[in-house]
Amino acid sequence: MEYITVSIDEKVKGIKSSRIRLIHEKVDRIRASEKAGMKYMQRWEEIEYARDDGREEGFIQRLIQMVCKKSAEEKPLLR
Repeated sequence: MEYITVSIDEKVKGIKSSRIRLIHEKVDRIRASEKAGMKYMQRWEEIEYARDDGREEGFIQRLIQMVCKKSAEEKPLLR
């Protein structure tokens, strides 16, 4: 994984493996592609929205649990 994030042309020049060179060329093409960049950003936004929704849902569930617990104990909800 480090190769994908840190790969540079100078590193590849010293490598004799044709497979590594081919992978490097493909990684370069993907990095240069606007379409791939847009897909990456869209996916990142989707994941962030899902996380936010999950946090909000968890907060609501905790509030519901607190209200139910207070009601069962017959304690006032607000002081």
